[in-house]
This record gives sequence, C-alpha cells and structure tokens, in this order.
Amino acid sequence: MKKMSCALAVVLALLIAVPGAAQAQDNSGKINVTWSKAFIENTNFLNSVFYFGYTRNMGTWILQVQAPFSIFDPDSDVIDGDSAFGNPRIGFMKYKEGSSMAWGVGIRPPLAPDDKAAVGWGYLADPVFAGTWQSDYLTADFMVAWSQQNEGGISPMVYGGVEFSYYTGDNDAVDSTEFYIPFMAGMSYPMANGSLLAGLAGNFWLTEDDGSTWDNPLMMAGVGYTFPMGNLMPEIWFGFPISSEYSDAVDFLLSIGFGFGIP
Repeated sequence: MKKMSCALAVVLALLIAVPGAAQAQDNSGKINVTWSKAFIENTNFLNSVFYFGYTRNMGTWILQVQAPFSIFDPDSDVIDGDSAFGNPRIGFMKYKEGSSMAWGVGIRPPLAPDDKAAVGWGYLADPVFAGTWQSDYLTADFMVAWSQQNEGGISPMVYGGVEFSYYTGDNDAVDSTEFYIPFMAGMSYPMANGSLLAGLAGNFWLTEDDGSTWDNPLMMAGVGYTFPMGNLMPEIWFGFPISSEYSDAVDFLLSIGFGFGIP
C-alpha cells in the first residue's frame, strides 16, 4: 500500500504568486516554512510534518529547494517515538516573460530512512507527490503549469506532471520503476485583507498493480487563506480527503505556513 504526500499550500501558493516575480527579472529569494498535520482518531497532536523551502529568482528561472521533516510521537510507553527527514527536492521552474505557462524539473535523492515510524507518518501529509517519503527510491519529476493573475477577480491555476521513481534498495521483489501523475487545480480570490485560496489535488499511480488496496487516484480538496503580516505572508489551509480509503484513514488536514523574502 503506497500513499502520496506533499504540502498543497506550498505548491498552490507558489504557482499562483511566482509568475509576477519571475517576470520582474530580479534575483530575490524566499524562505517558506510549512507545518502540516493529518488529524487521525486517537493520535497525538505532535505527530506532524514540516516542509522547509527555499526559492530564488534567476531571471526567468526559479531555483526550488525543499526539505521535508516528520515527527512521530505515539504518546505511549510501549512504542518509541522518532523523527526523520524525507527525500529533499532540488528543482528549477522556467517562465517565459509575458506567458501564463511554466514548466519545471526536479530530483529527489533517496535519503528517507526505511526504519523510522516518522517516515510512515509523513505519507499521510498530503496526496500530491509520491517521492517525498518513499524509502530507497530516487525520484525525478517534470511538470507543466498554467496560471492567470486577474486583479480584483479569480486567479486560476492548473498543474500536471509526471514522477519517475527508481528503486535503489536491495529487495529484488520490489518493482524497480514506478510512474505517477500528480495533478492540481486551484484559484485565489482577493478579499479585504488577504486572498481566499481553494484547490483540488491528487496523484494517479500509473504503474499500480492489481494487488493494490489503496485509492487510485488519491485526491483531496483544500480551502485556505493568505494575508500579509509585515514581511511575512502567512497561509492557513484545511484539507479534506475525497478518496474513500484515504478519508477512512484521515479525518482532515491542517496546514499553516509562512514565507518571507531574503536578498
């Protein structure tokens, strides 16, 4: 049984907000920190996932770096808690000045350990990217995005991509290659003191065999709000599982993040 993960808030906000910055041809950078919590019955509140992100504009190219970190706290004297980093991502997005289209590539080295309960907890964070918490898989991705900024109205975006995961472990019984299609559609709408965000995200496992018992595609819906607070841009998201088995495991997701610019 495989589950997909990533931060819906980070991806949606980035794809809506970044085109204008890229077209400005500056060399500014940005730090993003997101806390994501899957609410599951009878689990400790401290079980959660953090995403640390860094982006930098380089003309019409944008460097993207992300490091996921998961904490497992069972609140039990019988089971020990632990923590672990997932597979970090290094990528680039490319915008053409004046265009609403963008494309990007990225790679995730296989750094997530296979002996930490925190990695399993990280799987439940968000159903978008497969490679974030896969132990012993080297993942490469290609994405295409379209976004349109409309002052005073709805600003839509659509995202689609392909993830290729190659198994680097020693278990001969594991399939050596897996293909996934992450997808997302969302919008932002300006309010009096910020912007309302909404989106639908998921992942279709192309190489799923008939023995899988997990939802395919795996999908969730999200609503959120972002607003300026000094030099910060806080975001608050609520995610709601749509797929039946995913919704049986997770009641809802809460994601809180903020970003700030750096020289």
